[in-house]
Amino acid sequence: MTYGEVATRLRESLAELLTHARPYYELGGKHYSRDTPLDGFRERADLIQRYRAAVLQYSAELARTHTAGLPRDVTIVENWLRWVERAVPSRDELPGGRFANASELGTEQHNVIVELWRRAAVAAFIAREREFAPMREQITAEQNVVVLKDVADVIRALIRLDDRHGRLPGWHGLAGTKGIRSDRPSRAATGEHARGLSATTRFFNEWIARQITPDGFTVDRIGYQPEPRLDVAGGTVDGAITALQNLSAVIDADFPRPLSLRILFRSQRKLSVLASKLALAAGDTKCAAALNVRGKIYAGLVTAMRNVSGTLGDGLYVVAYGTVATDQVARTTTITAEQASRLVEALDEVDLRIAHATRRGAAEGTLLVATGEETLDAPGAGGVRRRRSVFDVVTPQSNPNFFRLLRTLEPQRRPTLPATSAVTQRADFAAILTQAPKSSLRRSDDRAAKRATNRQAPGAVALVRDP
Repeated sequence: MTYGEVATRLRESLAELLTHARPYYELGGKHYSRDTPLDGFRERADLIQRYRAAVLQYSAELARTHTAGLPRDVTIVENWLRWVERAVPSRDELPGGRFANASELGTEQHNVIVELWRRAAVAAFIAREREFAPMREQITAEQNVVVLKDVADVIRALIRLDDRHGRLPGWHGLAGTKGIRSDRPSRAATGEHARGLSATTRFFNEWIARQITPDGFTVDRIGYQPEPRLDVAGGTVDGAITALQNLSAVIDADFPRPLSLRILFRSQRKLSVLASKLALAAGDTKCAAALNVRGKIYAGLVTAMRNVSGTLGDGLYVVAYGTVATDQVARTTTITAEQASRLVEALDEVDLRIAHATRRGAAEGTLLVATGEETLDAPGAGGVRRRRSVFDVVTPQSNPNFFRLLRTLEPQRRPTLPATSAVTQRADFAAILTQAPKSSLRRSDDRAAKRATNRQAPGAVALVRDP
């Protein structure tokens, strides 16, 4: 799972939980139509507290890790982090004195609310086990800001849910608060010196939101990604991307000699043609057109390499990875828009590396081109002298088409645009958190009856008409 997959699952579960206005009754608590809770009510309430603890642990660890690079002179950062860490319950505060075990995390729950909490806890648990180390190695400053905004939104959702679950037996409010109404705004608790989890989260959320840039949403693509296993019977786009990434990694150390370079150009031309057909079948005409143009560029490079020769270099691994990538695409039957986008990104990186390596080889004299002149070899056996072609270093003057195609091949460096869903889903989730909470836990007729009772004078006796 990448960070984007974890964050999306967590937001979806919390957003669905926010649609349940009366969790106390839905879990089987005391209802106006019965006097005692349903069987298993306390067990369900205990499970929810353990599941919530897993989400709080994940949120606090994210906040602790990713606030480390923020300016330390901003008071709200330290205040907010301190309150988030206080919100994480200790083992002794949880029902049974323990966190959720593997059985509780892995067993689907029949109650809808408990199941939604379980899904959120599973996403948080997997992320803590797999995501943190890869994210620390790959994340940028722009992506770091989006992660902190996500954490603030999760905390806001947990505060709202804490408001609704406060009636559950044994419930511990966030950051030591007792009772409900923990998300009610306070006029006194504003600014950088705000106190309390709700106030500091609200102010930190507003502060961090102002620093988000479009490049930050590409954080959804980083994180833990297991190496795809190559399918012998059928190819996969992930297998092709892995081979292309390996090709990019070794081309500098395993510089291909002209013969290997010519084979690599042919395999990339074929890969482009095959991938273009897959993208067109999937309805992605833009991606198909880009791949078609790429194939024509490599076809031109194959032609421009006809008179290029040389014996320096190797390229065994480069040719192997290029062939594997082409074979994987050739045996792939369908492709999604997301896979097509990732494949184009991997191909852009390959094109950049090939262009740089080829240009460097020409500058170092590894690539030679026939000048069209001939000379005689030294006398051999019997005094016979043979004709041979004269080769010289490839230059833009001797092979202008070759260098023109290399410039066309090298993609322009540009920021990677985030996926539309990476922005819209976060915006929808934030919109849910800004809505007024539906906090009423009593029916309207119950409140009317209570008001009528309170209006009776003290000591008044209600008259009951005999049937």
